[in-house]
Amino acid sequence: MLIAQESCGAGLTAILGQQHSFLVRRALFLTKDRDEALDLVQDTFERALRNRPGTLTQGSSVRSWLERILTNLFIDRWRHRKCSPVVARDVIEDVPATVAEPPPPWEHLSRADVDVAVARLPEPLRETFRLYYFEDVRYEDLCKRLNVPLGTVASRLLRARRRLRDLMLSQPGLGATATAADGP
Repeated sequence: MLIAQESCGAGLTAILGQQHSFLVRRALFLTKDRDEALDLVQDTFERALRNRPGTLTQGSSVRSWLERILTNLFIDRWRHRKCSPVVARDVIEDVPATVAEPPPPWEHLSRADVDVAVARLPEPLRETFRLYYFEDVRYEDLCKRLNVPLGTVASRLLRARRRLRDLMLSQPGLGATATAADGP
């Protein structure tokens, strides 16, 4: 449809109405969501009515003009969403409150329990573990003190933590789900 002299007021509204189904199809193609497409068409009409087609010359296509407005609005919305996170409030409200988990079994251990378990470790693991965790000796210093490579210190600490976990979980009153001994 070509723009005519009656492009002001009611004439423009009638022309916009004729383009409605085309714009809805185009918006659906862009957004893939019916509600969003209808909002986009509504905003296109609003912008078209606000910025009367004064820039259009005789013979210009209203359909192309409206499609350009719709496409620009879609691009603006896409850029805005890309830069700002979307928080769905209805989803947040539907999330149930978290249930408090029972405390981990190692939380009830005393230092004496840990000392007894450490004493049951084989000598190389016990000494490496004791120096690192109880005396705060760094890896590099452990290498020099024990005269072993860095990889050996790291593997001894890992094996010591795993054995301690197994020893402590085998004690009466402790659960079988602890994995904190695998930590650093």
